Amino acid sequence: MFSKFIKLFFHVYEENCKLVVRVFGLKITLKLPPSGSLNTEFNAIHKFLNDIEYKQDIISNYYMDITKAKQAKGNLREFQLKDVELLKKFVSVCEKRKLTYWLDFGSLLGAVRHKGFIPWDDNIDVSMSDADFIRFKSIVKEEFGENIELIPVEENKMERLTVTDDKQQPYLNIYAYKEENEISINCNMPFANRFAYYPVRKDLIFPLEKISFENITVSCPFETDAYLRVRYGNYMLFPAKNEQSYLGEYKKVSKYFDYYDDNIVRN
Repeated sequence: MFSKFIKLFFHVYEENCKLVVRVFGLKITLKLPPSGSLNTEFNAIHKFLNDIEYKQDIISNYYMDITKAKQAKGNLREFQLKDVELLKKFVSVCEKRKLTYWLDFGSLLGAVRHKGFIPWDDNIDVSMSDADFIRFKSIVKEEFGENIELIPVEENKMERLTVTDDKQQPYLNIYAYKEENEISINCNMPFANRFAYYPVRKDLIFPLEKISFENITVSCPFETDAYLRVRYGNYMLFPAKNEQSYLGEYKKVSKYFDYYDDNIVRN
């Protein structure tokens, strides 16, 4: 609570190469030269600012309960709900055709932590075995019609089930897993800068369980907690600023959080 009180009156951060200081609601903006400038005083400000941001991340994780992040609003929420409608169709087709799928990556994290979308996320991730994905590709046109297509995203080694007749083009990311050996499977996920690239034990995924995502019951890995920790480490922490992706009205994430009461102990 003390941190929240302080931030109401004093807050320092960097925005578009500018130093922004908020004092009692007054916003003061100072233009910063590029890092490495001969002006050592401004370089010292850069270092001070980085220290402040690092400490704010620590404070965020101590005082903020990430599970209480409020739902997205406006255009972002509208887009999320369109994704949900597409997910409903996908799940229905998979159940009808007896295709195995599971919620994965950020969407699985969102289901466990927020019962739906991570508030600042804008897409849904699902995965399938290679064999089931090949079968799925063969029936897309028959099951989804002309206005929903699978579009390859080559750099990401996955495909997007996309509503092409909607200006916003809502989509699902679909990843295919290949069997590495008797005990592990591997998704050819290319995001080496964000996630480790290695096989996952089959017993973390199978047999599949069920989980609620935006009030839809969907398939998920058997050991969701262990699986998410393999992918993300401690996924219950507020993400560092360089790992957040903001859209629309959710740019100022911190103000959407409820703070811990003083008598709640953070694990």
